[in-house]
Amino acid sequence: MKKMTKNGLALEVSKLLGLPHTDGKRITDAVFLCLQDAMIGGRMVEIRNFGTWHQRVNQERVGHNPKTGELLTIPALKKVLFRSGKLLRDGVRGG
Repeated sequence: MKKMTKNGLALEVSKLLGLPHTDGKRITDAVFLCLQDAMIGGRMVEIRNFGTWHQRVNQERVGHNPKTGELLTIPALKKVLFRSGKLLRDGVRGG
């Protein structure tokens, strides 16, 4: 499976828009910075037909050390989740 890197995405953006690669990189960096700032600010990001990013908080809970069996507290943790949109999901599935 081939992967697309951030630099590869910037190159595709610059080709698509007919711009120099440096401009494609600046645009790509700006988009990712906006997404990151929104998520850090606790906002959900929704891009129609592509998908949504949102946070989920796992509450603090009691767990145990598998080696010693000792009980310990697992702190609350925020996670970023992505749910693909219908068009993206269908495109990946081939339908």
